[in-house]
Amino acid sequence: MRNARCYLLLIATTAACFAQGPSVVLVVGGADYSDAVSVGIPLGSIFTIEGSDLAPSVAQATGLPLPTTLNGLTVQIWDSAGSAVLGVCPLWYVSPTQVNAVLPSSLAAGTYDLSVSILTASPFGNIPLSTPRVQILATNGRFAPFTLGSRGFGPAVVQQYDSAGGPFLNQLTAAAPTGSVLVLWGTGLV
Repeated sequence: MRNARCYLLLIATTAACFAQGPSVVLVVGGADYSDAVSVGIPLGSIFTIEGSDLAPSVAQATGLPLPTTLNGLTVQIWDSAGSAVLGVCPLWYVSPTQVNAVLPSSLAAGTYDLSVSILTASPFGNIPLSTPRVQILATNGRFAPFTLGSRGFGPAVVQQYDSAGGPFLNQLTAAAPTGSVLVLWGTGLV
């Protein structure tokens, strides 16, 4: 009987080791890195989740519509009471430390909870693991341009076209001529 207890303890300890799970460190706007709680994330815009053990490896969406599950990972939006899932975010990119997703525009502006869930393989089968819920503020709109340094500040990403119609990025040393067509890259327009 003593050996049976030890065997059960070993199984419980092994299962606990596999159940470490993902964690979220911060949630910010995808272009300007604004805080998801104090400034908010515009509905329908790209946002970034940073953390650890978020996905088993790097994966990115290969086409439209964007998937709501990518590499076994999903991002769910819960009501502020945490009792119901109100939306699942389309995903652009997932990695062990970062997720880029789109906040569903079907939500209303307001306060929500966000969680990341991942299916993790173990000797006992796939175990769904979720992060603790993190509060976010969804807003109606706040345009944020992507920047050349990808840090949320500095020159914006502006695309222009040469005389043959080929695209290239506008630079401080290569301003667009008068009458040029420009494309400003950003997120958060409603």
